[in-house]
Amino acid sequence: MLSTALLFGILGTLAIAAKGTAARARMTTVEIRTTTKTITKKTIS
Repeated sequence: MLSTALLFGILGTLAIAAKGTAARARMTTVEIRTTTKTITKKTIS
């Protein structure tokens, strides 16, 4: 299940690169980090 979180992270990073807007990229990075943490917590629990 951890690989799923990693996959979402990679996809998100690609999406950021595609958008190319610094402000949006920063926001998306935070969203990805939060989502990854949530997924990881659910997996561990």
